[in-house]
Amino acid sequence: MLGEPPLWFPKEFFFNHNDKSARITIVCKGKCFRIQLAPANFSQSPTSLKTYLRLMDSTRLSMKHDWVLSSFNPIFDQIEPASVNQRGYTLRDYLQPKTYSYSVYATNEELNRRIFQPTEMKLCVSEHNEILSKRPTKVFADGTARFLKLLDHDDQKAAIREMNMYKRIETLGLNDKVKVPRMYGVVQDRLEGRIIGLLLSWINCRNKTLACALGPETSSTLRVKWDSQLTAALKCLNEAGIVWGDVKAANTLIDDNEDAWIVDFGGGYTQGWMRKDQMETIEGDQAGLLEIKELLRQIP
Repeated sequence: MLGEPPLWFPKEFFFNHNDKSARITIVCKGKCFRIQLAPANFSQSPTSLKTYLRLMDSTRLSMKHDWVLSSFNPIFDQIEPASVNQRGYTLRDYLQPKTYSYSVYATNEELNRRIFQPTEMKLCVSEHNEILSKRPTKVFADGTARFLKLLDHDDQKAAIREMNMYKRIETLGLNDKVKVPRMYGVVQDRLEGRIIGLLLSWINCRNKTLACALGPETSSTLRVKWDSQLTAALKCLNEAGIVWGDVKAANTLIDDNEDAWIVDFGGGYTQGWMRKDQMETIEGDQAGLLEIKELLRQIP
């Protein structure tokens, strides 16, 4: 007796022998899943990294698929089949299916897909009324506190830029050198397939930005410290070809240890911090940094 056919079917496999990145494309229930992998995704799990490199160099596609797709079984089980109208399921439906994009990472030697549904996250609020009125920012995903950056419909371009910046920072190993958040995942609307939020590191800062932290009582020691931290961090990012973008005091967080963090890599610019023609350039970053330095020197 023949076994049941697989729930998914392979469509494409691509492997870059230079940087060892890979892309697996499969079809499940009439929908397409494009899955990205790279060695940097396994940097915190050395055993998984060895397995990844060994399997990617292997000629046995079935082993690659089985290993990578193990964390996707819950999605494949729950996803609704592609809708079929009166004309039936056509070749065009197969060639141009609804497509979902994922990246696979390893955390503590366990593969995860870094895609979350709104129902998988619990809001963290001190009072019940906050749930009904405030825009949520602190959530628990997989039992860990994260910062939820919700996206509006017109934020998609900025969101793509921000995701790419966080990815590059992680790939280059800069998270241990500069104080910027890590991106741990995205929140996706299952029905629309649209990214509706980013999950970032939770920074204990009580929503305090540099603009809020500066006052007549702010010591010169702290001002020099923040100047030094931001200058060094931006130098490190710019030398790696990473542009902060919307540089301003409001996009700098001051945590409970009085350390300065660079946040918001969505790009754009704010008038008064740089010229519009400097937007999303290293020149613009440096212009914004000079404005921050000037602000730090001002003592009311």
